[in-house]
Amino acid sequence: MPRVIVIGGGIGGLTTAIAFCRKDWDVSVHEATPELRPIGKGIWVPINAMQVLGRLGLAEHVSERGWPLQFIELRTASGTLLSTLKLNELTARYGYSVVSIHRAELVEILANVLQPGVLHLGSQFTHFTQDSTQVRAHFKDGSEEAADLLVGADGIHSRVREQLFPQVTLRYSGQTCFRGISEIALPEVLASTCREIWGGRNRFGFSAVGPRQVYWFAPQLSPPGVEDSLDLRMERLLDSYERFPNPIPEILAAARVEETVRTDLFDFPPISGWSKRNVVLLGDAAHAMTPNLGQGGAQAVEDAYVLAEQFRQASSLIDALENYERIRMPKAKLIVKTAWSFGQISHWQNPLARWGRDAAIRWTPSSIQQKQLDKLYDLNY
Repeated sequence: MPRVIVIGGGIGGLTTAIAFCRKDWDVSVHEATPELRPIGKGIWVPINAMQVLGRLGLAEHVSERGWPLQFIELRTASGTLLSTLKLNELTARYGYSVVSIHRAELVEILANVLQPGVLHLGSQFTHFTQDSTQVRAHFKDGSEEAADLLVGADGIHSRVREQLFPQVTLRYSGQTCFRGISEIALPEVLASTCREIWGGRNRFGFSAVGPRQVYWFAPQLSPPGVEDSLDLRMERLLDSYERFPNPIPEILAAARVEETVRTDLFDFPPISGWSKRNVVLLGDAAHAMTPNLGQGGAQAVEDAYVLAEQFRQASSLIDALENYERIRMPKAKLIVKTAWSFGQISHWQNPLARWGRDAAIRWTPSSIQQKQLDKLYDLNY
């Protein structure tokens, strides 16, 4: 039985483990933290990820524990509607909608699929060594483990990538992002809507993730590494968004400041390869992207599924990894580029530039919008 070691117990690493277990591989997942505590509060599981989860038999579980959405709206802080995406039309086309869910709930769903002994918590990877037939993972406690394949699914600060491609440098977007969950009921008209509002320096998005539970995110222009105390954080947020339309001030007023998180938004320019011999990257370790399209977790899920599938038909490990890169790299690169551009234009402050941007979005033909969505949601494998 072939063996794979997965470094990282996040969405990408757990999906990788599930996909390889379904191919009858011996799987071992190593997560550095002593418990699964996903970064962030909520996540939107988009249609492409739901299709993959459907193939793995998990989409129904995600829909049941999450909050399926019907609309995605984009507005300006003055209230102008820029676009509305009707998800029922996409559901009819693809079979799934976008699901808003607690990130911890999604991770729990994935982790619970694995058999006992597959997931190792508090196991800190340090480096790997390779020979002609195997790869060996080394851990902080002095232990080591050998396998046919090692998968680096350990995020944007990947130790596996640092060893494979040490020249990769992170790129700061110019934005920091606050996130939280508020105990509040949305108006009925917004109960199944994800709404994002653009206001120049500040942006805000939200949707329900359950009854009287709203996940929200608040990107702001900021230099990196700014320290802020919890005592001042909510004051800053309330001040930044006091002129934004309802229900945003109410959502922030209902937030527990001690449960909010702040993350500076980084990515890195696409790299030329994701593998060397019997070590391969996926998810943010391979193609970290800013969260502006809500595709970070989804692309990791796609990576995991495609990677495992290649070992069903390829004649060798090298062929499987080459096929994986050939299939996945073009789409991942496109999304990295698009997410970066989307994040930059969403924070334009020049009034004339914003007027032109808003007009372009409002008058984009539906046929062009459909082609753009197909690039995100179509699974060509």
